[in-house]
Amino acid sequence: MALAQFKGEELFLGGLKWLDADNAKALAEFTGEKLRLPGLTKIDAHAAGALAKFKGQTLCLEGLTWLAADSASALAEFKGQHLLLSGLASLQADTAKALAGFNGKALNLNGLSNLAADCAKNLAPFKGEHLFLCGLTAIDVDTANALAEFEGKALHAHSLAPIDAAAEAALRRNRKIEQGVASVF
Repeated sequence: MALAQFKGEELFLGGLKWLDADNAKALAEFTGEKLRLPGLTKIDAHAAGALAKFKGQTLCLEGLTWLAADSASALAEFKGQHLLLSGLASLQADTAKALAGFNGKALNLNGLSNLAADCAKNLAPFKGEHLFLCGLTAIDVDTANALAEFEGKALHAHSLAPIDAAAEAALRRNRKIEQGVASVF
C-alpha cells in the first residue's frame, strides 16, 4: 500500500470504513508516530492483530463503536504508548479484560457513558499511566468499588456528575483515582 510509505508524523485516513488483514498489515508499516483511522467502524481480530504491529506511538481507532474480545486482545498487543478507542459506546466484560492487558501509557475509552461493575473490575488491572473514561456520566457503588482497584497512575473521568456518597467514598480509597478525577469531587 503506497500510503504506508508516507513520510509524515501522522497518517490520517478518515474515509476508511473497513480494513482487511492484508491492508492493515500494509498500513502498520507506516513509519510515523501516529496512525489515525477514525472512519473505521469495525475491525476483526486478524486486521486488529496486523494493525497492532504498527511501530509508532499512537494508534487511533476512534470510529469503532463496538469491539469483540478477540479484536481487543489483538489490539492490546500494540507496543506503542497510546491506544485510542474513544468511539466505543459499550463494553463487554471480556473485551474490558482484554484491553486491560494493553501495556502502553494511555488507554482512551472516552466514548463510554456508562460502565458496568464487571467491566470496571476487568479494567482495573490496567497498569498504564492513564485510563481515560471521560464520557462516564454516572456510576453506581459496585462500579466505583471495582474502579477503586485501579492499578494505573491516574484514572480520568472528568464528566462524571455528582455521585452517590458511597460511590464517592469507594473512589476516594484509591489515591490514583482521586488525583485523576479530583475535579469530580
